[in-house]
This record gives sequence, structure tokens and C-alpha cells, in this order.
Amino acid sequence: MGKKTSRRMSVIKNVVMFLYTLALDTLNRKVQERFQHLSKIISRYFKEVFKIVCLLLIDIVKLGDLEFRNTP
Repeated sequence: MGKKTSRRMSVIKNVVMFLYTLALDTLNRKVQERFQHLSKIISRYFKEVFKIVCLLLIDIVKLGDLEFRNTP
């Protein structure tokens, strides 16, 4: 039998590829080699996870001073 993939596993894999790229400050080519995906796929997954992280930051990080008067 072939390996079954679930939506949860693909989300986890996308996040792992995203974190791998950031943690190692690596190029798309290295991520391609490590995860055996095409450049377009790696880029798409990275963009998807990045958008989600940005949306989370909007909800989680709240600036106390929206005018940046007290922020160095």
C-alpha cells in the first residue's frame, strides 16, 4: 500500500519547510533537495505559511503606541 497523506500532515510539512528555510537562512534550492519538491511548490508553500503567520501577528502583536511616539 502507498503512503496516505492527510491535510494535517501537509500543513505540518509546509510549516516545517517554512521554519527550515528561516532557521537555516537557506536558499530555495537547498529546501528542494531536502524535501524533494520543485521550486514552484516550495515557493507556494512558503508564501502560504508566511501569509498565515502575518495574519496571526496582526491578531497577537498589539502596538501600544500606534503613532510610534515612545517607540525607539
